[in-house]
Amino acid sequence: VKSVVFAASHGQFGDGDEIVISSSYDTTIRIWAEDAGDWYCAHELSDSPHTVWDLAVAPGSTRFISCSAIGTIGIYKCYTSQERKKLKVDDTDDQQQQGSSNERSPNQGTWNCVKSLPPQSESEILSVSYSPARAGHGRFASSGSISLRIYREAPESTSDQPIIGLDAEIHQ
Repeated sequence: VKSVVFAASHGQFGDGDEIVISSSYDTTIRIWAEDAGDWYCAHELSDSPHTVWDLAVAPGSTRFISCSAIGTIGIYKCYTSQERKKLKVDDTDDQQQQGSSNERSPNQGTWNCVKSLPPQSESEILSVSYSPARAGHGRFASSGSISLRIYREAPESTSDQPIIGLDAEIHQ
């Protein structure tokens, strides 16, 4: 496990108020939920072909971002169980990955990657962070070994199709 963050469950995962999101050297991101005091892997994402270095949860906990060893940034959105049904998510892959004891409830939400930013000039991004809500909607930063980048989501973005622009790049 490389990175771990807490996020609000929004009643979409398990019976607890929070979930834990972890990233790993094995290229996966896992959503951990609690049911009756027991934690389990509620969802596994394997969108990245390389190590996922860091995670950051957006204010409100309905999005998170990840960064990888090849310099990509993934933006993920939480879909409610009702939205998930409209997306027609195929749960058989999740059930096979998680085993029969952790099969997804039809009342559970899902996380999907809604945007992947391509690598910039550096080969890897080591950390990411969302700005607090009071600092502006849709701002986040990333850093690698030689630079810091600040991104902003465009006002005309939608939660399913974010439009991201680079606000600043600072070389260290």
